[in-house]
Amino acid sequence: MEGDREKSVYKGILEEQSWVMELIDWRQVKDMLREISAAARVFVYGAGRSGLVIRSFGERLMHLGFEFHAIGEISCPPAGRGDLILVCSGSGKTKPVLAVCRAAKDLGVRVGAITAAAAGAPILELADRVVSLNVPETKPEFFPSPLFQPMGSPFEQAAFLLCESMAIDLIQDRAVPPGDIARRHANIES
Repeated sequence: MEGDREKSVYKGILEEQSWVMELIDWRQVKDMLREISAAARVFVYGAGRSGLVIRSFGERLMHLGFEFHAIGEISCPPAGRGDLILVCSGSGKTKPVLAVCRAAKDLGVRVGAITAAAAGAPILELADRVVSLNVPETKPEFFPSPLFQPMGSPFEQAAFLLCESMAIDLIQDRAVPPGDIARRHANIES
């Protein structure tokens, strides 16, 4: 029947994501939310698709009234004590991400990481706060079937869903009115 394969793919993606999200340690998430809330400014960084995920979260933080900057953009100011650099790296070994974390530590800047890194990955030593995502690619022992999606996809999707849930948590904690979010949204392209 037409559409059966597409429907099967969609269901496979949702099934993998439900496994991943069920394995999150939500205490880590609460700790990360406290870290974000305490920061003077939040800087975000990631490479590739993980970079897109964390940048979208940074934009959402801006909508919520946080001062946010994307590392590598020409408008990014210097970071310092009191700031948080939030990175996203599936493997926890991405060289540019690790370089940013090391530079942050040298400056006395706190580092938060969203990662699926296996034990021993450098990011786990560099980050002050970690939210670990268990995904089939890096931790197959948690999953009942072989990897359904191409490399990286389960992590990036889970990281995006996690960031969206953290944004909603921050909206509720801060009682941010929807009008405030809309007022902070870009208006040039509208």
